Amino acid sequence: MIKIISLLRSSPLRITLFVAGLVLLILACNRDSTENPSALTEVDTDSVMEWLQKSRDRNLGDAERLDLIRKSLKYIESRENDSTKLQYLSVLSRSYERLEDSTNFRKSNIEFTNLAHDLNDSLEIANSYWDLGHFFTKYFVRDSAFYYYFNAQKIYQELGQDKYSGRMLYNMAVPQQKERDYSGSLG
Repeated sequence: MIKIISLLRSSPLRITLFVAGLVLLILACNRDSTENPSALTEVDTDSVMEWLQKSRDRNLGDAERLDLIRKSLKYIESRENDSTKLQYLSVLSRSYERLEDSTNFRKSNIEFTNLAHDLNDSLEIANSYWDLGHFFTKYFVRDSAFYYYFNAQKIYQELGQDKYSGRMLYNMAVPQQKERDYSGSLG
């Protein structure tokens, strides 16, 4: 301690540098790690997915499910556009769909679809179209449902995903059957 005091007495520049270093050290120690959600740890990343999965639990109340979604959304929005954010948006849009929140489902699905296009992720583009097809089927907008199932089916077929391609063909056939349009229906 005595050596530090004697060094500081010898030069005003040293005093200034010492004080500046001390201030920076204090500021760095006082920084709250929760201020920057983009600096997520692996545990935090897992937590976000856990919150999203819990938000789909129909045994929880709507208010509790929305709180979990809002908590997750804070971190999702701060992430850079990458495959992890894409997965979050996929689960997020389906969580809103389960809550029957059509407005936020559409918003999050659009963001999901756009990010899938930006990342050139054909499988996730098809998945987002499937989600939209299901959404429109649920609300009896059969022509839109057919449109999205058709687009999803084409992508699944191109990717060699025969199981999902077949499911889309079935999903397209059901509305056609209900409309009694048997020219393209399976039954």
